[in-house]
Amino acid sequence: MKLEKISERIFFSTIKMSLETKEETHITATGFFVSKMVSKDEFVVFLVASKELIDNSIAASLVFHEGLDNAGLDINEQEKIHIRIGENDWKDMWFYSDKTSEFVIAPVMPVVRFIEAKLDKICFFQPIDLTSISNEEQLKDISLSEDILFLAYPKEIVQEEEHMPVLGRAKLATALFKSFNNKPEFLIYPSTTTSDTSGSPVFILNEGSFMTKKGQVLGNRFLFLGILNNQDSNGLTKVTKANVLNNVVDEFIEKLIKPESI
Repeated sequence: MKLEKISERIFFSTIKMSLETKEETHITATGFFVSKMVSKDEFVVFLVASKELIDNSIAASLVFHEGLDNAGLDINEQEKIHIRIGENDWKDMWFYSDKTSEFVIAPVMPVVRFIEAKLDKICFFQPIDLTSISNEEQLKDISLSEDILFLAYPKEIVQEEEHMPVLGRAKLATALFKSFNNKPEFLIYPSTTTSDTSGSPVFILNEGSFMTKKGQVLGNRFLFLGILNNQDSNGLTKVTKANVLNNVVDEFIEKLIKPESI
């Protein structure tokens, strides 16, 4: 099946993770992929997840969808790729930044290349391009009544064979262009305070047309807004703004290009 619409591709920006915890239990967690150009012919891809959940895990099983071509447009709906990352490698994957205590990132292409080399399979995923992060003018143009979307794998709704996320909807409780309590966050409602949604990508998606302060605009719009961090504030849910993630990715890239001297 070839995916052409943004609304079809966005479902494959996430990945289902089964985390093995220190208490020998399993937690279903949401991870999602982002990409950023580092040069004209090179880009990097990261897996993003809740820091709290990663901190409490010692290993994990990931479920990739199988692709049919390297162009990343054709997917084999019947096949999934399961891979377990053990204790020796799981913790070393993740990059921790002082810029945030809400999420961590991991370069994911080493895992993808391992699967391609060992299993002769193509991993199908659609990373969110960090250029889709909204600028201040775009944020000011977004109405408080706009539908805010997020993708997650809630334990109450399990798709055992599909391993697909569920699309959640919420409304803004604070303006996007302002910071909540002088922190790079905004609030949404209703509350989504379950561990299953922590680390989920939050975005706005319109296909066909959308409204601005100047009126209706024909076309598509995708704006990556941030990451659910599930800290409840009087029945509302906090979202860490996407520019924090962009800064963490830049920090990783800078350290990769200019490693600290030993």
